[in-house]
Amino acid sequence: MADARQKAHNIAEETRDSIRADLEKKRAKVEADLAKKMAAAENDIRETKQAAMGHVDEIASDTALAIVTNIVGRTAQKATKDAVAKVVKG
Repeated sequence: MADARQKAHNIAEETRDSIRADLEKKRAKVEADLAKKMAAAENDIRETKQAAMGHVDEIASDTALAIVTNIVGRTAQKATKDAVAKVVKG
């Protein structure tokens, strides 16, 4: 009887260890997949941010031109763009 109990205990222990190992493999795979997706998402965010920052001069220039045109009543496009470029470059 004691042998049967020990054998059952050993089988249960082996089964638990097998299940734990399987779960660990699956968890590691999921974590690796998530890490890949996170890296890709971070790269997309970085590229989008760089693209957006590339348009800041254009947006600032268009905004300044609209404001100047609204205040002055005429378009001073080149002067406005030159002034924005000067400010942006520092």
